[in-house]
Amino acid sequence: MRKILAMILAIAMLLTAMVIPAVAEETDWSSKDKIKITWTTYFTSLPTEDSHFIKFVEDKFNVDIDMLPIDDSNFNEVLNTYILGGDTPDVIRLKDPGQFVSYVESGELGVLDMDVLRAQAPSICAAIDGFKDGAFWDYGVVDGEPYGIPAVAPGNIYHLPVVYNQTWLEKLGAEVPTTLDEFHDLLVRFTKEDPDGDGADNTYGLSSDGLRVLWGAYGVNPGACDGRTDHSYFQLIDGEVKYAATTEQYKEALKVAADWYKEGIIDPEFITGENTGGYWAISNSLINHRIGMTVRGNYYHWVMPGAYQLFDEEGNLVDCDAGAVAKEFLAVNPDEKVVLGQPVTGPYGMGVKSWNLLAQIYCFSKDATSNPDKWERICAIMEYMDHQYVTDRALYTDYYETLYGEYGKYWIWEDEEAGVARTTAKFEEDYPGFASTDPWGPTQWGPTLPILLPTKGNQWATSIGYEEGGIVNLVQFSLPAMAENQSNITHLKDTWMIDFITGAKDVDADWDAYVAELNAAGLDKMVQEAVDWYASTQAE
Repeated sequence: MRKILAMILAIAMLLTAMVIPAVAEETDWSSKDKIKITWTTYFTSLPTEDSHFIKFVEDKFNVDIDMLPIDDSNFNEVLNTYILGGDTPDVIRLKDPGQFVSYVESGELGVLDMDVLRAQAPSICAAIDGFKDGAFWDYGVVDGEPYGIPAVAPGNIYHLPVVYNQTWLEKLGAEVPTTLDEFHDLLVRFTKEDPDGDGADNTYGLSSDGLRVLWGAYGVNPGACDGRTDHSYFQLIDGEVKYAATTEQYKEALKVAADWYKEGIIDPEFITGENTGGYWAISNSLINHRIGMTVRGNYYHWVMPGAYQLFDEEGNLVDCDAGAVAKEFLAVNPDEKVVLGQPVTGPYGMGVKSWNLLAQIYCFSKDATSNPDKWERICAIMEYMDHQYVTDRALYTDYYETLYGEYGKYWIWEDEEAGVARTTAKFEEDYPGFASTDPWGPTQWGPTLPILLPTKGNQWATSIGYEEGGIVNLVQFSLPAMAENQSNITHLKDTWMIDFITGAKDVDADWDAYVAELNAAGLDKMVQEAVDWYASTQAE
């Protein structure tokens, strides 16, 4: 048993790089006065007033929960009606973090007592502390004061996949590249050496998404240029807040991209992108043998069958199925394979885009944070209900045994050795996820945490190093000037990117005109706003 526990702890520490948190001190809430708490959260079906989860929370913590019936599809609009009507909810799962600063400035939110939060919610705090040196706390800080708790999307901890046609690599006798020079040489071979064997000169190295590897080798993510609205990327470069697509690093990378285009290793159709229809993560250009590599989707989209093993419902280890995009690839190319590589090392290191990690911000009414009894109980409720996300075996098991009952009926171990549970088919039958009303109740009461539960898929992605090397957006929500201007600025940025790469514009001669046009469209305001926001998170 001790060996099993040691293995679990080793996996947890590898995946989370954090110290296992202390357990919150048990409190007899029944000895305190009952209080009412208004709560907002995500649900697909309206919970009944006596739903299982709501009743559990009310009984355990001696509270009366008013779970506001706000549908996720119009969450922001309905939340605003509550706030404008003077009924700010005690607990707000702020779906759009871009509203956070404006709510703080309008005086709707209360400052968090962090001592109480840390005492009553040690798992939550330890998870955020241990992720990227605690940097994500900054998203809940305004003018040096903590107003919110960041909710991190754990699946987005992994960077975008760097995907190669493995069959082409094998035919050419080539390896997955690790440096920018090796990457360039491989793209030339994909273009010149007929890797698909059809005897025609009709292949290229990469297209729009594959250029992310080049940008990352220069330390930036300016986005793609195929009509998709990449989030406006701000990065800390040499200690300063910069818009990625106006940095000197990007300028240098553009010159390389222009050279590659002249060389003929970039698909001339990169302008329209790699996806010509269907599921968003598909690269039709890769599937149809037009290019040899891409950076698109998530790692799990491209998993080949048998890449790792997982447990079936009977507890037997079986080969994993192909990912959603890998299935599309195999349907067209049944005798071929893809392989996932890493970003390559270039003049400014290595990296590739990560999806935004900030999912929501949990914030609270002034009444909630100024009432010590209410704030203490809110923190304790979030902590207990967030045990579904932790890697501490005792806390995790207690959550399932307490909330889902006897083992085997509504929950089982998906991987008992690693400590990963899941609900059963019986649970889905008794509590269908899309029923008109939900007698089980909402499962999300607090922020999702930056903890990768050691599922077989996560273990595999970690084993190939995909939690490292991601280029993360510094500003992971839309500030006011961004919301107003970024669509137009993104369009201009993409247009200039295409012109620079194709040679319609000269990078050196036209760079100042490019930056001036972006500034005239509001980029200078966006940058200043981002600088001010970041400074406000660093204020003491």
